Amino acid sequence: MITYTNKLVKDIAQQRGCSMEEIEGEILEGYVMKNNKWIDWSGGECPVGRNTQVTVELRGGGQVTCKACGIGWAHNDPDSDDARADVVAYMESGQFPNEPEVLEPTPEKVSSTQSILEEREETYGGYEKQCDISAALKSIIHNNSKKGVRSPVHNEAIDMICVKLSRIANGDPNHIDSWSDIAGYATLVVKKLEKGKKCK
Repeated sequence: MITYTNKLVKDIAQQRGCSMEEIEGEILEGYVMKNNKWIDWSGGECPVGRNTQVTVELRGGGQVTCKACGIGWAHNDPDSDDARADVVAYMESGQFPNEPEVLEPTPEKVSSTQSILEEREETYGGYEKQCDISAALKSIIHNNSKKGVRSPVHNEAIDMICVKLSRIANGDPNHIDSWSDIAGYATLVVKKLEKGKKCK
């Protein structure tokens, strides 16, 4: 069964770099089953709306479920290896075939997510501006550093510290969690270095 939680929406939004409202919109549009019948496809332009969630069957075998805009609907040269990725059938759906249960988000859950977003904005400031500040900090650091000196451990700590600094700059500088998080990421690197090991 597909479960809908605020954490799931937040995680997906962070992975895609978009807002939680956009993900909620996709859930509202996509998780309600629209059509549970396969439609044969012989190639051409996308047959459904770009944001429609579809399940497609590929010529080479296997199925893929994603937004329609993420699918190559035109067919390749049938003699090429790329033809294995051609879509031969599709259906509009919010889930894989053979999984009939659908859980729609309730108005209460959507309202709860909205209240969380409003609370976060009050603490961290507007999300887009915070992203701009974070990206600028990361760009300054990464574009003005010696190449090949830092490890993924260094880079991840630096990136997360930049995120926390951007929240402080854009929002409430007295929010203690942001400062604690900065100390936490720095401490992870320090502990690694104190063991006499270079971060790799």
